[in-house]
Amino acid sequence: MLPYLVELTREERILGFVATSIETLSRRLNRPYIEVYAAMKESGALQYMVDCYEPLHTQSREYVDDSILEFIHNRNISI
Repeated sequence: MLPYLVELTREERILGFVATSIETLSRRLNRPYIEVYAAMKESGALQYMVDCYEPLHTQSREYVDDSILEFIHNRNISI
């Protein structure tokens, strides 16, 4: 018997991608996820991830994390 597969909408895939990024950055920086989320929101990184989902989601987790950190840093936001 094949496992039941659920087709996710584009919005659900993007939401999962952003949520995973918040979680991995939180672990990498050893900061609470709410602080990482707040910095991403304030800097515009959340919208950047939504707008650039297509090219970003094909990259490695490390590349995505580095890109988001650079994006936040370039806007003089600290985590």
